Amino acid sequence: MKHYLPRQILFDWGLHLFIIAKLRISSSSLEDKPLALDKDRLFPCESADRDRVYSRQAVECDQTGSHLVVPVADGRAELQHLRRVARVLRTSRTTFSEEGTAVTASALQEPLQDALLAAQQGDAFVAQQKQIVGVSCEATAGESSSEVWSTNDEGLLCYRGKIFVPAGLRNEILMLFHDDEVAGHQGGTKTCKRIQVQYYWPGLRRDVRRYVSTCRECQLAKPRHHKPYGLLAPLPAPSRPWQEISMDFITDLPPVRCEKKIYSSILVVVDRLTRYARYIPVSSRISTDGLAEVFLREIFKHYGMPNGIVSDRGSLFTSKFWATFCHLLQCKRRLSTTFHPQTDGQTERINQTIEQYLRTFCNKEQSDWVDKLPLAEFTYNTSNHGTVGGAPAEVLMGFHPRSQGHVKGHLETISSHASDRVRGLRELHGRTSLMISRAQERQARYYNQHREQMSFEEGDWVLISTRNLPLKRPTRKLTAKFVGPYQIEAVVGGHKLAYRLRLPSTVKIHNVLPVSSLEPYRGRDSEIVEPEDNPFMAETTYDIEQIVDHHGPKSRRRYLVKWKGHGNEENSWVSRGDFVDKAFLMEYEQGLEIGSDGLGTSP
Repeated sequence: MKHYLPRQILFDWGLHLFIIAKLRISSSSLEDKPLALDKDRLFPCESADRDRVYSRQAVECDQTGSHLVVPVADGRAELQHLRRVARVLRTSRTTFSEEGTAVTASALQEPLQDALLAAQQGDAFVAQQKQIVGVSCEATAGESSSEVWSTNDEGLLCYRGKIFVPAGLRNEILMLFHDDEVAGHQGGTKTCKRIQVQYYWPGLRRDVRRYVSTCRECQLAKPRHHKPYGLLAPLPAPSRPWQEISMDFITDLPPVRCEKKIYSSILVVVDRLTRYARYIPVSSRISTDGLAEVFLREIFKHYGMPNGIVSDRGSLFTSKFWATFCHLLQCKRRLSTTFHPQTDGQTERINQTIEQYLRTFCNKEQSDWVDKLPLAEFTYNTSNHGTVGGAPAEVLMGFHPRSQGHVKGHLETISSHASDRVRGLRELHGRTSLMISRAQERQARYYNQHREQMSFEEGDWVLISTRNLPLKRPTRKLTAKFVGPYQIEAVVGGHKLAYRLRLPSTVKIHNVLPVSSLEPYRGRDSEIVEPEDNPFMAETTYDIEQIVDHHGPKSRRRYLVKWKGHGNEENSWVSRGDFVDKAFLMEYEQGLEIGSDGLGTSP
């Protein structure tokens, strides 16, 4: 039969994959043989014109691919659509004839037919029904059992013309109509419709829904259309200024030399009560001890040690040095969950304000952004903030700092009595804390309208979304939506919004994930769930924390690099061409020129 199908034929693959599979199965028995279809019987076709009836005539494939016809000795016939041929090939009552020798199309399904016969022969219910076939008895809707139950030419028991499938063979039927490439792992409704064309058993719809919902391939490949998991659980509002702060970095800024130092990043520190912010220029090569020094000089010296610090999971904030530093000063680290930036959404929003200000006022060379930082900080802190009901500077200090445009006599008079001022500040901070709590309630109420509650327990199996995972596949469009399953090791926090997973060593991500990145895994009763050891994720990439040293002339210079998250014993020498971030290298070279850091040996 394959000789009758020219390569240039264009099929409607979505409708005719079934035909292709049948041709492959039957090619050995049909190849190079003139075949004819029995013309004595008619059959209904699945086409737009459902009222028409076509004779079973011989067909072959012409060069245009629009018709399928087969040359026979007694004439030619046409079938206008390949869909009609599919009906011919799969019907169990269609008869082929080769020079008078009868060949049934059901031979294409002989293994399945034999399995059905064997399963029905060993089924007590089938034996009972076969005994009463033809005997009139009371049945549903007043029908007799002979009208409901019957046997076909092969001796298979049928219910209303559909083959009855015993319990022992139902799982194989489900696999055939769902897992096969021709079936295409379609949803429960479509799979059920496919099966109901030929087969029947009690509870078919229920079994199909259960089978499809627990299909591992479907769970990994198909997207989810429900609301994102995880309700908003705001952090408690502080009761006094600088009791709780948040920290974040703005990176990838052009290197600027200022006071014999090179700056290329901004450390943003925000008081969570008053929303007062500090913008501190730092180097992108800042180390953990350098971060501690900046914190002591710029924050601790003026406001004391906070009770907690909210930050992302950057290597500086997750390092052992910073953890020890916070522990010794009795300050709790509140690290955000992986792939969940909402934890520190306040600082992220302030970062956008800084970037907008600098884009507006920096020169074309972008070389004066460090000089603009004090003005950007003052502008933000003296601007009204809706959540706290005033300017952050006014809420913190009790008065509005003077700037251009103020007229003498219009500034608020500050009481000279110290106790009155202290009392007023306490009342102001109390009102601010209450306003923040109310604002958080409003934000949570609006946010949760578009979210869905979902929680897991220790020992549950879940899938991880690949949305934020580093992948080593050519494109995400053809990559599975989830990987797994993996088992939950512990619940993190009291709101059940983050979970610690038991991940294999080959999965190079942090094992604490938000509920929004997880999806429940539905396994089958007989399935032994095992975690996926080698998901299609890219190898771990290494980021530079600091250039420690260098040697050789500039044209052939090599650099000793310290990698983020790794100790000094992992330092390695790399060449100039190995640097992906050229700005990082340029900053180091500029530091050598001004001789401020004293790094490296003489070239």
